[in-house]
Amino acid sequence: MDGSVKVCFLTAFEIYYREFRKMFPTIDVRAFIRKPVSISSRVSQVNSTIES
Repeated sequence: MDGSVKVCFLTAFEIYYREFRKMFPTIDVRAFIRKPVSISSRVSQVNSTIES
């Protein structure tokens, strides 16, 4: 596995985040974007993830 790959998850449902955390409790999630989200906010979150 490549630990340097950055991924942003985009979902409309809280349950997906909870299920994700159950399945992958050790993964450091920094970008789990919940809808509704404005384009500017989404761009900001993605850029922040890329720069970190």
